[in-house]
Amino acid sequence: MKALNALILSTLFTQAGFADFDTQKASEAAGKAKSIIIPGDDSADWVFSYKVMLGDGSTIYEWVPTGETVDDWTKLIQVQFIPLEGQKIDAKDFGDAFVKSLKEMVPEANASMTSTSKDRVFVEWIVPKDTKDQQAQDELAQFISTPDGIYRVAYTEKVPAIDPQVKQKWTERLSNVKVQ
Repeated sequence: MKALNALILSTLFTQAGFADFDTQKASEAAGKAKSIIIPGDDSADWVFSYKVMLGDGSTIYEWVPTGETVDDWTKLIQVQFIPLEGQKIDAKDFGDAFVKSLKEMVPEANASMTSTSKDRVFVEWIVPKDTKDQQAQDELAQFISTPDGIYRVAYTEKVPAIDPQVKQKWTERLSNVKVQ
């Protein structure tokens, strides 16, 4: 999961003109990241497990269930911030590029995207069975565009399909994510 998302983001950054990483730019962009509020009452069940800041200021934060690690997880919550200062890319355009890149890299993946506005897009992508490069997984993600960049808030399980009740719960949660 971590490698796949990093590869997709790396491809998108290159397409968007972020091929040259700059420490100054990274520091400035990271300072613009805002708080993300995911509704729900089970925060005690999750532990912070991973953080990375890329050279362009993009950040990735991950949480896994208590007792799991970022290297050995069954469920994952991921929050990403992709700075797009000066770029005119909304969540819909970014979601389209994400799905296109995903399908190029993982042809077995099925992806669907729904949009409530140009600034909020919901993407689900599924790898229905293990491949030589990727475990089966189902991910639900909300892309939110702000004046400073795109946020991607995702819930993923390493299963061919998330249980319908869990999927409904996380779809509602992700649809109600707040960026402050």
